[in-house]
Amino acid sequence: MGAGDVIVNARLTVVPGKPSPSGKVHKLSYFDHLMQKHYCKAVFYFDTSSVEDRASIIPSLKESIFSGLSVYPVFAGRLHKNQDGQWEVKFNDSGVRVYEASCTLSMQEFFDSPHYGPIESELSRLEINDDSTITPVLVVQFTEFKCGNIAIGLCWHHGIGDPLCATLFMKAWGETHRGAQVLHPPFFHPPTFQPRPQSNLDVQSRAYYSSIFNKGGEDNGSCEEYQSLTLCFSHETVEQLISEVENGSCKFGPPTPSDVLSAMLWSAVSKAQGKSKGDEAKASLCMESRKIHFPPLPYGYVGNAIHFSRMSFPMEAIEGNDLSQVARVVNESVGMVDSEEVKSVADLMRDMENEGRVVIRDPPLFYSDGLTIAIFDHFFCYDVLFHFGKPVRVSYAVLPVKGDGHIIIVPAAEGQSSRNVMVTLRKDVMHRFLEDSELARFLPSMGGKDVL
Repeated sequence: MGAGDVIVNARLTVVPGKPSPSGKVHKLSYFDHLMQKHYCKAVFYFDTSSVEDRASIIPSLKESIFSGLSVYPVFAGRLHKNQDGQWEVKFNDSGVRVYEASCTLSMQEFFDSPHYGPIESELSRLEINDDSTITPVLVVQFTEFKCGNIAIGLCWHHGIGDPLCATLFMKAWGETHRGAQVLHPPFFHPPTFQPRPQSNLDVQSRAYYSSIFNKGGEDNGSCEEYQSLTLCFSHETVEQLISEVENGSCKFGPPTPSDVLSAMLWSAVSKAQGKSKGDEAKASLCMESRKIHFPPLPYGYVGNAIHFSRMSFPMEAIEGNDLSQVARVVNESVGMVDSEEVKSVADLMRDMENEGRVVIRDPPLFYSDGLTIAIFDHFFCYDVLFHFGKPVRVSYAVLPVKGDGHIIIVPAAEGQSSRNVMVTLRKDVMHRFLEDSELARFLPSMGGKDVL
């Protein structure tokens, strides 16, 4: 079993059902330009066993994507650089690329497979050409599993939008598919994303982003081999972990599911990396920031509203498997990200450009400063609804993978405190990570599991 279990059967291009206004363009924001070297992936898994005419599902999706693109025509456009050397999207209705594929495994066999990572990478397809004017900014793939269940995979240019933006596209597509009202229509060009006349120098973000920009084009771990898997934590498991953190030596609160899961997984990764007493564990925190802004941005904002910050803990903090200190570090790091911290990044980019730096036109790679922990567990990905139902699982990924890898925390279909976590680590670290005793205690089925 492996990537060969997914077979592409067809490839086509789909354009919006409603033509876009001639000459319309969407200029990427400062924050969008930071993500121009990255691509994102999302896979939505659907159990269609209750549908009588399962053979009609994918044809109906291909038909309804016309309407979805009419709501989000930016995904059917093409990137090009304007006279200032900055990126913008031409609303030229060139269309999205659509693949149809089949998988030789049932969906459950796929979920249980040690080849999960390599197979999942084939459920959303990346297309890159030397000429950006012919490269689709969004690729959609429909995959039918042996059992008849399906997956809808998305792969898009990160400069166009962050994972929540793509989730809202999926939600709008589902609404148009059902003939329902689009509850979160796309919103462009928020004025709060522009640099301000006077920069605020007294913010932590300025120092952190400066350190990232000063690394320039450094390529961290370009030859490393990474492995990925998804960990599924039930409501009961997360609540048990929260209870243990609340009874730990460090009192704060109340701890959230993302606090305690980040603490457990970050600690396990740090131990798997060989860190021990006297060492410091570092990570980059990634957060979606639409509602952190003041005034808040609508959820339908088309673009990137994500913010990075640094957090760390001494390895002595996890002696005796007490995760409360690390959970507090995560909790406080999340709480320190406010509107001023986010807005200061655009100020810094403007200031560095004025000094002759090219941070807008040639930014460094992000998601590469050590281990990146992305907390996306407020996404309403299970509000995506087609006539055949809601997804039973959703996963996200960012490419390329650099640094020490990624931990991405998202909601689970079960609701409440349940969470799914995508973990991508270097191959040697992943092997030791899966042998972690705390991980095995909360996920007994994962203890010592091999990933290929």
